[in-house]
Amino acid sequence: MNTDGLYKKIEIVKNDFNMMIPEGFKPMSEAVAQMKYPAQNRPQIILTNDTATVDYKFAYIQEIVDMTVLEELIKQTKISLKRVFTGIEYYKEDIIEINDTKFGWFDYKSPAIGGNMYNVSFFTWIKGKLLQGTFTCEFVNAEEWRESFLYSIMSIEEEKANE
Repeated sequence: MNTDGLYKKIEIVKNDFNMMIPEGFKPMSEAVAQMKYPAQNRPQIILTNDTATVDYKFAYIQEIVDMTVLEELIKQTKISLKRVFTGIEYYKEDIIEINDTKFGWFDYKSPAIGGNMYNVSFFTWIKGKLLQGTFTCEFVNAEEWRESFLYSIMSIEEEKANE
């Protein structure tokens, strides 16, 4: 995948981690976030494109979760999602390790008002805290965005403390 000029490294959480995100993505306004994600437990960080049709969402999980339970965490998340979205359709799931950091991810189609959504959810640990992220786009654009989402996950880097 050629990413020259198409992505830029963004510090997602100050002093915690950065990743490569496609050019043009910016924080979603609070008004749009409340409308698009009305639940009180909406993601802490939402980056979106100019039309708010493709979102990168991130949340730190407050409970202490041991890094050895990644496979079980993915399984339980999929069960929980299936309870909410009865029409959900799962595709691929994987656990990868890059630079001594484990990432667990899976992708799926979920029903939404006006059509279906394509999602890639992932989990990893940043500075000992569990990070959950989900990338979302309209299902008709899944093929176009899948590789981009996976590239972004694999580019996550923990910010190093200033020496």
